[in-house]
This record gives sequence, structure tokens and C-alpha cells, in this order.
Amino acid sequence: MSLHSFNLSKPFPPCPASSNQALPFAIDEMDFAVWLTALTNADDMTKCQKILQVLQTLNNSYPPERSLIPGRTRLFFLEKLGTALTTATTMLTVFPNIADTSSDSTAANDMARSEISTWSILELANAYSLLSQEDWFKKDDYYSTQEKTLILSNGIQAMGRGLLYIYQTYTKPYVYFWHKCFQFYRLAQLYRLTDGDFNPNALIIDNAFKRVLVFSLSNTNQFSPSEMRTIYELLGHYAGYTSLLKSVPKKKFKGIPSIHLKGNGPPVVSGDDDNLNPDRLYIATVTVASKILEATNDRRTHYVPTDRLMLLRLAKTLMLSEQRKDPRESAQSDCLGIMGFDNIIEFLLHKKTEKPNITIPAGSYDPSRPGELRDLDFEISNTGSKAVDANEKTTPIKAAPVAFQVVEFTGSSDIWRSGQQSNKEFNMRVVDKSAKGFGLLWTDTLVKPKVGSIVGILNKTMTVGMIRWLAQSKETGMFMGVELLGRTATTVKITNPGYPDDEVSAIYLAGDDVTKQSESLIFINKGFQPSEFVFLNKNHKSIRYRLTKQLHITSFINHVEVIRSH
Repeated sequence: MSLHSFNLSKPFPPCPASSNQALPFAIDEMDFAVWLTALTNADDMTKCQKILQVLQTLNNSYPPERSLIPGRTRLFFLEKLGTALTTATTMLTVFPNIADTSSDSTAANDMARSEISTWSILELANAYSLLSQEDWFKKDDYYSTQEKTLILSNGIQAMGRGLLYIYQTYTKPYVYFWHKCFQFYRLAQLYRLTDGDFNPNALIIDNAFKRVLVFSLSNTNQFSPSEMRTIYELLGHYAGYTSLLKSVPKKKFKGIPSIHLKGNGPPVVSGDDDNLNPDRLYIATVTVASKILEATNDRRTHYVPTDRLMLLRLAKTLMLSEQRKDPRESAQSDCLGIMGFDNIIEFLLHKKTEKPNITIPAGSYDPSRPGELRDLDFEISNTGSKAVDANEKTTPIKAAPVAFQVVEFTGSSDIWRSGQQSNKEFNMRVVDKSAKGFGLLWTDTLVKPKVGSIVGILNKTMTVGMIRWLAQSKETGMFMGVELLGRTATTVKITNPGYPDDEVSAIYLAGDDVTKQSESLIFINKGFQPSEFVFLNKNHKSIRYRLTKQLHITSFINHVEVIRSH
């Protein structure tokens, strides 16, 4: 998570207080195994809830310092519970990239799944933390070095998985998350468990800790929840290439992130000269980025284009060389936005039908637009309340032009406000802006923004941008970092020269000399490739264009630069 989005994000909701229910099994490994086997028939949500209750009871009613449960028996419980939790929470936190709209019930259900997954897996981490601080752990003759390694590495891995589930909701960890994570590593150092000469399995702890740090440095807000999961799994293979340094050259102080093992904050880039602090660790991720780039360019991996672009963004982030090309400027204005490709197309089509047909003379009836009121130019007979004689001559009365006006509605609710003062409804606020982007606060709870999707910003014309990162607002709504794709959006139909009858809807963006953006098209179809020709059908005309360069491709859209072919 970047520092900017971290400051904007709200903390993940805390776990409700424990009810301290009685354990559903005796303090016996056999009885515990019977209970856990019976739990396999429950759905994942119920399974996590029941395991959470058990963990809370173990941590609160049977704390290790009371010695009511032998250390190795408790470790046996935690290992089995951890295996069941990992499987269940993995299934609950699968959020595929689908349509942009969702109902309140769907959003609430997604959040409920994230909450129970996070609370239960972090309660497991808490159980391992308590186990690592008991007297049995401090003794040399109770736990073996391998068992101590298992306790600390499992605790760090649970913290890492909890961080994944938190980041998937575009929030940040609760208070003391990082303190507890660092505590595991400090204990490993204290008992020489990170020393390869003393502990043959030292890399297990080291790699688990590095994985959490690198994942935190991956600026996860720029990825979708499913991409975050892919990255987290990928770092299980590559995070080990990270170097944890106690000192760095002075010239690099401002470019390398670091942590303080007795602190409580995420890895950040700090300019403080803290080379002499033994608890300060600098995190060098350049080698990790290089390995990811190698895998991206390896043709044997057969990555799809969207995955390849995801990995390139990840590698660029871990190179720690990202800088804003255009400075942000503060802005405060409310506006109306349309979320998602299909909704933008539908809106633009609706606006197109509202435009007057210049081929129809004033006063004529246009059958394609029934019920429309507009400036009319014809005569109306004054019949009064009496019957009209067909042979009777009447004096024509000219209708006052002000009696008939063009009435344009943007939504059904505007009909009832047509006689009132204009009062448009807004669903987002511009927080800041730059030459090629916006910082927006989205407040519509019925529509869920997604990274990689597009949003239309309404003014006199429609501006279209792509969502680059998200962060849950501390108050209400979702912060969005939006990259400008183009202004003056219109809807068109495009066809392949070989299949003239197969039309595809697209959004046409005119070129802009100010932002140095060329003409471009946005469509869903991923089949169109640069260098091929298409026909753009607009205003009953078919114009030949060439696709020159692919600008963006995500799970939701394909954005291609075009040039008119003569």
C-alpha cells in the first residue's frame, strides 16, 4: 500500500469481543480430532465462526501462563486449526473480476466473508504469539528448535494471510498489527532461530517475514483482490531474494524503505540517518523485482496479457523508482459519475437519442421519438368548449413560442423536479487533480468501483478515466485514483472488415493536444489487436481506422490508440 493511499484508508473493522463459550471438546487430542472431523461438513463461513470461537476461548479462558493445557497439546490444536482455517478462508476470499455493479446485499456479504476470514486467521496468529511467550518456549529442554521454528513461522504466516485479506478490502491493518508481526521476528532473533549456523530451518522464518514486508511494499491498492492473491502467492517464491540490511550508504537513505523492530508502523521510506539503531532494518527489493521481470519475459510461463501487465506493475513498484509525473492540485467539486463500460455505453446512447434530429423540420412529428416536446411552429384552432362545425371557418391563433420548450431529463426523478430549481444529484467528489488524472471520492453504495474498470465523469461532455487504485474512506465511500483516458466521449459501433455484420459497441475518445493524447477506442473485446483495420460507424457513416497501439488492457476493458486510414 502506498503512503498516500495508506493515509487515506480507514482501518479494518475490529473483531467483536469474545463471548468466552466453553470448548466443544475435552482437552484431549482424540476428542479434539473427533470435533474437527465433524466440522468438515459445515460450510466455510460456519467453519470459520466456530474455529474463531474456539481460538478466542483458548486465548482468553486457557491462557498459556496458567498451564492448563500442555504446550505441545496446544501446538497440536493450533496446527490442525490452522490447516482448516487456511482452506476455508482461501475459499471465502475469492473475489473474481466480474461486472462493476453490485447490490447492497452482495457488498455486505463480501465484507462479512472478509471480516470472518481476517478475524479468525489473526486470532490464530494471536494464539501462536501467546504460545511463543510462555515459559515452556523459553526453556531449552521442552520445545525442540524445529518446534520453536514452527511456532514463530506459523504465526508470521498467519499475520501475512491476514494482511492479504485486509488489503483485499482496500483498508489498512488495525493498531498494533505491525508491532505483533515484528515481535515474532524479534523473538526469532533472540533465540537465534534466524541464524543458519544454529537453526537449519532459519530460512523458513526469514522468508515468511520477508514475504509480509514485500507484500506491504507492493502498493496493493493498484491491484484487484484477485490480483493481490496472485501476488501474495507469487511472493512465496520470490520474497526470499529480499535483503534485510542493518545499514545502507548515506546516498540511499531517502530511497530504501525500512522498519523499526520495536515500532508499530509499516515499511516506509524514511530520510532519517538511523544506521546506528540495532532495531532498524532496511528492505532491499531490487533483486525480487528483477526475478519477477525474468519470469515475466520467460515465454515458457505463458502468462496472459493482463497477468503480464500486473507483474510489470509489481516489478516497477518494487524497484522503488516510481515518481509522479504530474503534481497533484487540491480541488473541491461535486460531480456525477457513471461506473463501468456497459453503463457508460447505455448513458451515451440515451443522450444521443435526446439530441434533436436536424433532418426533421420544425412542427413535424418524428416517430422515432414519441412524446418529445420541442419548439413547434404551427397553428392551433381555438375551439373553446363548443362542438366544431366542419364547414365553419375559424380564426387561427398563433401559439406562443414560450409555451413549448425543449425539456431534457437526465433521470426519471428529474421529471418531478422539472418545475423546480435545478438540483442535480451527485455521487462523487473531486478531491485533487493533475494534468492526466483525478483523485475522486465515490459515495454511491450501490455501485462498487474496481481497479482496472473505467468511470465516466459528467460535465458539459463526458470525460473517461481508468481506476488505478482504491482506498476505503475513513468516513464513507471509496477513494479512487483515476488516470485520464480522454475527454469528449461518444459511443460508436466498430466492425472488422472481414465481418461487416458483427458490430461491437465502443467508446470513442477524441484526440487532445493539451494532454497530448491521440484518438482512441475503448471496448470489451480483447480480440482486436494493434496494426489491424476496423470500420468505425458513426452518424450513419463508416470510416476506416487503423489500430496503432494498445494503451491499456485489463480484465474489464481494452483501450487502443487509433488513426484514421485514408
